[in-house]
Amino acid sequence: MNNGTHDPFNVGRKGIVEEGDSLMEELLETLEVMQDEELVNDLKESLKGVEEGRLGRLTSFFRS
Repeated sequence: MNNGTHDPFNVGRKGIVEEGDSLMEELLETLEVMQDEELVNDLKESLKGVEEGRLGRLTSFFRS
């Protein structure tokens, strides 16, 4: 029965493999970013700007 909701525990073998691949790619990207000290500092500064209200969140930018 499909009531329109996604059940992450019932995705089948192919879905599990695809989800695993996606998570591994995201993990590798995260590790790459963490190794780039300048990029990490830029991200921290941006997050600080959002918290202080100097910068807006990307979600509000894309809704415009």
